[in-house]
Amino acid sequence: MKAARLRVALVVGLVVLLVGTGTGTSWALWNASQSFGQTATLGTLSTSVDGASGLGTTYASRSASVTAPVTLRNTSNVAATGTIQASTAPTNTQASTTLLSEVSVVTWPVGSTAACTAAATAPSNALTGTWASPPTPPSVTLPAGGSASWCYRTTPTVNAPASATVNPSLTTTVAAGSWIARSSAGFSQNTADSLPPVYCTDNGTWYVTIRYDKASRPLDTYYGLSINGTLVTDPDQGYNGYFQLDAADISKDVAPDGRVLTRVVVLDQAGQATSTVVSSGYVTFGQHSTSTARTVVCS
Repeated sequence: MKAARLRVALVVGLVVLLVGTGTGTSWALWNASQSFGQTATLGTLSTSVDGASGLGTTYASRSASVTAPVTLRNTSNVAATGTIQASTAPTNTQASTTLLSEVSVVTWPVGSTAACTAAATAPSNALTGTWASPPTPPSVTLPAGGSASWCYRTTPTVNAPASATVNPSLTTTVAAGSWIARSSAGFSQNTADSLPPVYCTDNGTWYVTIRYDKASRPLDTYYGLSINGTLVTDPDQGYNGYFQLDAADISKDVAPDGRVLTRVVVLDQAGQATSTVVSSGYVTFGQHSTSTARTVVCS
């Protein structure tokens, strides 16, 4: 009788031991690839932001701009929803506070970072704002290891103050269920101690007025307006300080439709362009919607 009770007690004790350690034993077996021929992998969530440093600059004029691609990467091993958001650090001067609202920020999605260049034309549906109220691209769904890129272009407005600094940052966020990961990259944008007059002014869509900085050069100095190395207008002397660029005068061979860089250069005594670039800025050529005429606007 005692022997029978002892056997029952041993069986009960073994059952209790197995139940009490069941969770740990199950987890160990689930993760033992040699036992089951497979493993259970926990998802990890992470992200990075690339290219933000390309937006760091010192604006030498109110018509200058900087263009750079920014890439949101889902460095997780699971699919996730990704977003990118701009923010700015507090400013310490009134001029810098003003500059937050006086830098235009434009962004649009690009299929590759190579498509985001200074010569790229922003599409009509590009998002716009300022550093005080920056544009926010819509969220995207990214596979594990996937990425999405946006082109950012920033330009000071005609009211941008000199000697000012803003410190924006771009933050990427990826989310999967209730899990969230973030990454940020910051940069600085400054304005020079003195800013020359606005480089380009629109006059409808047929021509633009381009001004340049005469600095301390003699007023009888001759200047030329150049596109892709070709002088496209009659010379101008420093007494005037501006050019009128007519779309009808510029062939597509010299300036194709799209965003084109123009430069004001000092001319030598023979009327040829020197290597001295006085000012530069972009204009955009296009085709009129109801005629064969060309159009041009500041950009």
